[in-house]
Amino acid sequence: MPSDNSTKRVLGIDLDSGGYEGFLTPAVGNLTALNQLNLGKNKFRGPIPTTVSDLKELTRLELLDNFFTGSFPPGIDRLKRLEIVDVSHNELSGSIPKSILNCRTLTLLRLSNNEFTGKIPDLTGLWQLNTLDLSSNHLSGNLPQLPIKLNTLILLHNILSGHISQLKTFSMMEVIKISGGATQLQVLDVHGNHLQGGLPVNLVTYGNLKTVDLGHNWFSGTIPVEHRQKLGRE
Repeated sequence: MPSDNSTKRVLGIDLDSGGYEGFLTPAVGNLTALNQLNLGKNKFRGPIPTTVSDLKELTRLELLDNFFTGSFPPGIDRLKRLEIVDVSHNELSGSIPKSILNCRTLTLLRLSNNEFTGKIPDLTGLWQLNTLDLSSNHLSGNLPQLPIKLNTLILLHNILSGHISQLKTFSMMEVIKISGGATQLQVLDVHGNHLQGGLPVNLVTYGNLKTVDLGHNWFSGTIPVEHRQKLGRE
């Protein structure tokens, strides 16, 4: 538990895999110098207290693999220094708030394996985001608008819909369109949705893309031999 010896203020809490259980006390909001809160892989339950939004110095919020319930961490948009938010593998529900766009410094947002519903908001304003994992929720609607620096995108096991032509617009797939090899996307996983249309076989020609999973959708068409050979090499 790192601390500032000169002020006796707690700067970080790391209880990862510690076997802890119970509720997260609202008093955590009194630790105003905290820049890391890692309670991952424990048995905490109940709602995430609203006082988390008082941790203005927080850069890492890692609450994964617990039994937290309730909505997306309330007031999180007030935390302007946040870089990492991982609340995956909990029992959180409700929608993903548009206010998440206020967290401009986010580089990783992982909300997978919860009970989130509704549409994915336009996330293009999170221009530093490079990892987005929203898999295994109940998210619906069309493919979202996404930031151009994204290099890992995982949307499998939702109920997203829409036509594959959306992947050619400045939405999910604009970041991997051929443009002088400028694409940064490395992983694309939209497995288990309701996406349809012709297979986007040209994806395999994009410079940095290493993994593509389009399985269990309603795509049609075949993959040309030359593209199958490239996929085989990778």
